[in-house]
Amino acid sequence: MSTVFYSNLSISLIFYLILFFSSPFIAQFYKQDILTLLIRIQGLTLVFSALCSIQNTLLTKKINFKRLTIFALVSNFLGSIVGILLANKGYGVWSIVLMNNFTVFINMVMLWMSSSWRPRFQFSKQKFLQHYKFGYKITIVQFMDAIFVNIYHIVIGKLHNRNTLGYFTRADSFKKTIIFGLSTPLKSVLLPILSNIQEDDEKLRSIYIFILKVVILIISPVLLFCIIFAEPIFVLLFTEKWNAAIPFFQIVCLSGILYPINTYIVSFLFVKGRSDLVLKIELIKKSVLILGIGFALFFHDIYILIWSQVIFSLTDFLINTIVLKKILQYSIISQIRNVFQILTISSVASILIFLFKNYFLDVAFIPIVGIIIGLVIFIISNVIILYITNRSLFQSVLKLLNK
Repeated sequence: MSTVFYSNLSISLIFYLILFFSSPFIAQFYKQDILTLLIRIQGLTLVFSALCSIQNTLLTKKINFKRLTIFALVSNFLGSIVGILLANKGYGVWSIVLMNNFTVFINMVMLWMSSSWRPRFQFSKQKFLQHYKFGYKITIVQFMDAIFVNIYHIVIGKLHNRNTLGYFTRADSFKKTIIFGLSTPLKSVLLPILSNIQEDDEKLRSIYIFILKVVILIISPVLLFCIIFAEPIFVLLFTEKWNAAIPFFQIVCLSGILYPINTYIVSFLFVKGRSDLVLKIELIKKSVLILGIGFALFFHDIYILIWSQVIFSLTDFLINTIVLKKILQYSIISQIRNVFQILTISSVASILIFLFKNYFLDVAFIPIVGIIIGLVIFIISNVIILYITNRSLFQSVLKLLNK
């Protein structure tokens, strides 16, 4: 494990140095001198993540999901508090950068404190080459993700003013905080389970179908609720000066509904040892993303550009369904039908709470009260509709929660 630790740390340091020395050129490209230091500080998350990768893997192999979940929730919660406090103090974009760094750093500290493993001063060339054959494709995929995950920020920052980029960044980072806070613990549970049955395609298919339903059942209501109550949530957390980010936030929340499923499918392919296939489909997806952004730029409209995220998310999902049909013999129609059934439940509940909010809740004056009342009603609506429409899934979710 020491070999893997030093390999991960070395790679992260190489990428950080690339970022460090290229940051002045990026700042010059955007004509924003502040980006030099911003990029150098934000890039430290690469090193923090590498420093705790082994500890995270050890807990995952031990199936210690409770501890991983606690660490993820605590670090995200503390990071969000830091970000909100700094934003309210007028630190602007620094509040986002420092929030991200603090979140990753706290998670790293907790992982180190909880683990007795420490790296030894040894390095095995044989083990390095063994991991390299599989790992270099994963590294390429992660490197592409690191570049393309911020491509919208790059385009918006170049073509629009700094305020527009700031509003979009706030909306996108808040959406990611919500999604990662919910999906990271679920993903930690997913990988070990799938790893233990990777040779049994029948079990893999049945478990994947269950995971698909549960993830959509958890993620979609939360994001749809955030879309409906976006204004009082932003006023409560960020004050009214960030209200211009609300339309951006509502759109990116739609694009985030399928995001966890798309990442889980990639994780599933890694479990099957198909890093080669992951690399191929990621190259296709990134090509589609570039074409989509290029088409959106033709209209010179920021909203069309952001809506292209939603379209890309759907395209991403459809590409993944084709791959799963080949690997698991899980038909495309069945995959779409399963997702649509769960989204219907959340959508019906969303329509009810939207009508209730507009006609009965004056959230403009009492945002916290309106949010709490709306959330309680929304949860009850989802539970009732799920119980009526899919009692077997309802009982399965109850058993999962009891465990």
